[in-house]
Amino acid sequence: MKKVFGAMILLTLGGLMVVGVWLACSLVFPLLVVRDATSGLPCTPPPKGFSEADLVGTWQAGTPDQSDTLFIRGDGTYKQVIHIDFTSLPSVDYESGWQPWWLEGRESGIPYLHLEGMRLCGFNPALSCDQAGGGGHDFCRNARVRMDNEGILLVLGVREPLIRLFGGTEAPRGISLVLPAGSENSWDYALEQP
Repeated sequence: MKKVFGAMILLTLGGLMVVGVWLACSLVFPLLVVRDATSGLPCTPPPKGFSEADLVGTWQAGTPDQSDTLFIRGDGTYKQVIHIDFTSLPSVDYESGWQPWWLEGRESGIPYLHLEGMRLCGFNPALSCDQAGGGGHDFCRNARVRMDNEGILLVLGVREPLIRLFGGTEAPRGISLVLPAGSENSWDYALEQP
């Protein structure tokens, strides 16, 4: 009986080791793949059937102390509300009027959401909320993005639920809006529960 029990333990441990090695390889190997110097990080396009209607709703980024909310309407307009409340900086409460937005299809399959007059001070409180636009870096294409008097957000597909500091833990329409600030984890907007 002891031999059977010992063999079962060895088989279980061996199986766990195989699964562990497989997981480690599947997570680490993609990082070791040599990529073209001009290619960006692998990005997931929006799901099949994605349309402009999927952008309509309330999108939230940040934390309670540093939040940026976009109210996107189906008539091609949006409103931005920013709240910053740090003890080391003056509080900021910014609310725009209704401004135009539009979607640009890209060869990469990752659309750009253009938001005319968008402020980036929610993402970077060192920027003035009086200034619209700025510069960015599309990490999917490894390319600089000019944002003259506008903000541009990447419309990315989300394979699994997002774990967020603020708001929910899901992507109800399978998409996330991400500011192209040089890192895939820089500043993402998730849809509030519809």
